[in-house]
Amino acid sequence: MKNNKLISSIAAFVVVGMIVLLSACIRQERHDSDLQAVPEAEFVIGFQREPPFDDTVYDYVILNARYINPETGSDIEGMYIGILGDYVAAVTRRPLTGRNVIDATGLVAAPGFIDIDTYDPIPFGVRYKIADGVTTNLLMHGGAPDAAAWYAIYERSPPNMNYGISNFITAIRANLGYGINTIMTNRSDFERLSNIVEINILNGALGISMSPEYVPGLHYDDMLRLSEIAVKYGIATYYHLRYSTHLGENNNLKAVQEVIDIARQTGASVHIMHITSTGSTYVVEEAFDMIDRARDEGLDITVDIYPYDSWATYLNSARFSAGWQDRFGLTYSDLQVPNSSETLTEETFNIYRRQGLLVIANGSIPENEVQYALQKPYVFIASDQILGVNLNGHPRGAGSFSRTIGRYARELGVITLMDAIAKVSFLPAQRLESASADMKRKGRIEVGSDADIVLFDYSTIIDRATNDNVAVFSEGIKYVFINGKLVYENGVINELRAGKPIKNYLVHPEIRPQTQPFGSLTGYLVYDGKYFVSLADAASEYDVEYVNNTDGKQIFGNAELFVGLTRYNIHGQNSHLLHEPIVYRGKIFILIDDLEKLLH
Repeated sequence: MKNNKLISSIAAFVVVGMIVLLSACIRQERHDSDLQAVPEAEFVIGFQREPPFDDTVYDYVILNARYINPETGSDIEGMYIGILGDYVAAVTRRPLTGRNVIDATGLVAAPGFIDIDTYDPIPFGVRYKIADGVTTNLLMHGGAPDAAAWYAIYERSPPNMNYGISNFITAIRANLGYGINTIMTNRSDFERLSNIVEINILNGALGISMSPEYVPGLHYDDMLRLSEIAVKYGIATYYHLRYSTHLGENNNLKAVQEVIDIARQTGASVHIMHITSTGSTYVVEEAFDMIDRARDEGLDITVDIYPYDSWATYLNSARFSAGWQDRFGLTYSDLQVPNSSETLTEETFNIYRRQGLLVIANGSIPENEVQYALQKPYVFIASDQILGVNLNGHPRGAGSFSRTIGRYARELGVITLMDAIAKVSFLPAQRLESASADMKRKGRIEVGSDADIVLFDYSTIIDRATNDNVAVFSEGIKYVFINGKLVYENGVINELRAGKPIKNYLVHPEIRPQTQPFGSLTGYLVYDGKYFVSLADAASEYDVEYVNNTDGKQIFGNAELFVGLTRYNIHGQNSHLLHEPIVYRGKIFILIDDLEKLLH
């Protein structure tokens, strides 16, 4: 009897125990389920509650984006981007509230693309640029002879994208009465030219543009003196090189050496335009070896290309002077009239040359040389084109940027997606930063940057313009923001006149509107009235390990934390920061109070 009672008691105890354990499991399962269902802002770990939702109502919220920021190397899924006015006010994993919301699931959020080798932002051409993801249109190959007058035109009637210019030496020389082949031997005339260049810089011009192939009379000594002016004002020089053939004494390599020598003699920053068509054709490895050595020497030299195997220019230019067939290895039938299937004959060449028609030179750039150039870390993309209503242009005016990402990153794998985005956004912005404070807020997506953002589908992005049909929108670009305005949405252009002038430091100093929440204080970042410090700088100061992974994971000493989250982990123990890490100017910043938590 006693044994039966004992057995019954044990059985009852086991049953009760199992019920308690099962109940506990159920409660834990429900708790885990609740934790998964509750937004990040309500997560409870280690008895610390996640800070409440951001109660800001943003003008636009982009949610669930694949966020790619080349400056920090960040490639993070599921991010929220909050836009206030014309700038980015939040980059986070926390849900945000917006007056307008765009679900970017499956889309890449990249900085707006920057074209530094283009022409006047005429409305027709601007539409095709925007559809290709371009948000900033800069005339650094060419420009204007009068910066004040040029900017005034577009400030009165803003284009739908950002805009800026260089000093156009060809036009200034012409206004002073000099033909393209005439050397400026009169020193007083050169002083007049120099004065005009300086006045233009004082009125906002971003650089000095020289094209000795088109202006053979532009003497080396004059290029030296103009470069000295560029050094004086901290701006770069931009070159269409003197020669574009690999044959004879006057060849590509000699042209590359000329601008390297100028950089070495003056200390000027040098940018070489469309080098695969003018500077490295058929000698790409030798040309880039020269540039690599110059850069290793400390010279500031960058390069751009357009991602096509053909160049295009006007038949009445010096490029088509006598002997062009031998120089370029081309025949009349290699020349094509844009937006048609017509190729030239000797007869039509002479007719169109008198008319000054632009033609496409098919097969003039080896494809392997395009791919070789793209792999150089200092080479970025520029189109050298904007389409006019006459459609007398190259398809690069509508497709250069989508083609770089779609063909050379996705299809061919010549470069990574991160490299491609850097080449169409961050690298051109970085090239202009020494001249313009405006460009420090372009080419990246971070708190405080200008809200120039492109959302695209990486699985479909590609150019669609061809020689036969030059005016076709690119595919895969879904949304384009310019200065916080949604100017492009699924194939539709919103004519919002969203563009702003880009000018140099003398005219546009580094000041944001009062709505901008950032300032600086002795190396720290001031944000929302609180002081932040760079993790990289803190790691150096306190001699701890720091790793910034592309997926947003930050390893700081013994701590692991993530961009866009306050949750962090030390030795397997979870806790929370007081404020999530902030992406700003190429670094990750955290609250100083949070730094103390990580260090102790």
